[in-house]
Amino acid sequence: MSSITFTLDPYVAKIIGLFVVAVPVVLIKKWRKKQLALWGQAAHQLGLQPQGTAFAMTGVYQGARVEVDRYKVKGRNNTTTYTRFRAMPQVHLPVGLLLRREGVWAGITKVFGAQDIEVGDAYFDGQFIIKATDAAGAYQLLSNPQLRHALASCSTQWERFQISENRVEVSCATKTMLPHQLAKGLAAVAGCAHALQQAAGIPAAG
Repeated sequence: MSSITFTLDPYVAKIIGLFVVAVPVVLIKKWRKKQLALWGQAAHQLGLQPQGTAFAMTGVYQGARVEVDRYKVKGRNNTTTYTRFRAMPQVHLPVGLLLRREGVWAGITKVFGAQDIEVGDAYFDGQFIIKATDAAGAYQLLSNPQLRHALASCSTQWERFQISENRVEVSCATKTMLPHQLAKGLAAVAGCAHALQQAAGIPAAG
């Protein structure tokens, strides 16, 4: 039995190769354009301003200055996209304050001395790593039980939570977010910002 051998013309092979590469690129661009349009619509619904061609929006939400954006974290086998929410409380927090919740890693880092400050609340101290250049100021601020409750409640609802550089920040892994989901994140950080202001003696915006 004789076999038939088919040889593809090099020019045709090149065209096919370019087509295989180009089609996914075009589809990704169309998807991104659609997502940016939805992002912009969501920003306007929330009373915020979309930032050009980036997945970002800024403005004032529930009386707090806020920012929303996306970032990617590369893992060993894949890349995860996170949506990040930030609020800037209208108060100077203690110098160098870093308050972070890291799940199981928090306990490990504390064993090696990463915890500089404890406020005397067993649950709160067990959930967070707390560091600050102004340790006395951080202790005084976090001695407020209403503030601790607000921060602890918020942190349990998000994959990542931290306070640093005068910002409250939460984030979660997601490629798309509907307006009501964005509103939830914005309300979370705005609430923490107001709690920080109240603990520092500044009334919440009316």
